[in-house]
Amino acid sequence: MAAVGNQNPILNFIFPRNHGPRLFKPHKNPFDDQVLTPDEFRRRYRFSRDSLLELAQILKSQIEPLVATNKAYTAIERLCVVIRLLAAGAFQQINGDAEHSSQPSVSRHLRIVCRALKNLGKTLIQFNTDPAVLEATSNGFYAVKGR
Repeated sequence: MAAVGNQNPILNFIFPRNHGPRLFKPHKNPFDDQVLTPDEFRRRYRFSRDSLLELAQILKSQIEPLVATNKAYTAIERLCVVIRLLAAGAFQQINGDAEHSSQPSVSRHLRIVCRALKNLGKTLIQFNTDPAVLEATSNGFYAVKGR
């Protein structure tokens, strides 16, 4: 019978036994006035609380976790992590530390929320196609900087 454990280095590489317990960082609620004042909230997320809640309601069906575990991020927590990352322009690791998330979690949230925003953009973002309006907008830009 093959040796299991410390005697067989190949099995130790495949099945490491030195894992510590999983650590879950506590999720903070940024909508709590004791965590962030309204001014601090706007500085960190570039949105008001009401605007972010409204966006969360619109995106909720697409970003809500599919699994009902007690450690899963809610839709609003996912949105807050991603909005803060996009607002600050920081690296995922730095944003994860600030939002009490791991870098892989931030990456997952970023993919899910950006995909939902892209799908939403097709219905909410519309460009004017009227030639007169386009000409006026173009002239406005040229007036600022010149040709």
